[in-house]
Amino acid sequence: MIKISDEWETPQDLFDKLDKEFNFKVDACANEGNAKCDLYLKDASKRWDSIPNVNSSMFCNPPYSRGKTGPILKRAWEASEYTTVVCLVPTRVLSCKYFDFLDHHNGENHTRYWVTGLEVRHLSRRVKFTNPHRESSSPNFECCLLIMNKSEQ
Repeated sequence: MIKISDEWETPQDLFDKLDKEFNFKVDACANEGNAKCDLYLKDASKRWDSIPNVNSSMFCNPPYSRGKTGPILKRAWEASEYTTVVCLVPTRVLSCKYFDFLDHHNGENHTRYWVTGLEVRHLSRRVKFTNPHRESSSPNFECCLLIMNKSEQ
């Protein structure tokens, strides 16, 4: 069985609009062929606070495969202690278990409270990603931006 890469590249026009607002210095989920910033992380599971320019905004378009997105969003949330992190994710993450680390547990009750430092922006149309192993296409789901910045609370 051939495994097809889930490394879909963010469209340049979308990145450019976001970069104008956030002035990204780091692409937190990239490879040599799709990095949007000069400084990028190949392995998004490494500690993000160990990279240079930690006070610069970070962009993150994580892989959407099962089991990969949640841990990366947790790293992004941790990194938002010292910088702004903007994640491009499927809207479905808002209703899934990806944010278990934000939950407050009270005995048997499991309640998610609104979290300061997290902004959600829904995109007005579907994103047309590119992938060197596939034809460019729009996914069958909507995407949103998660803008994390606990440092400005």
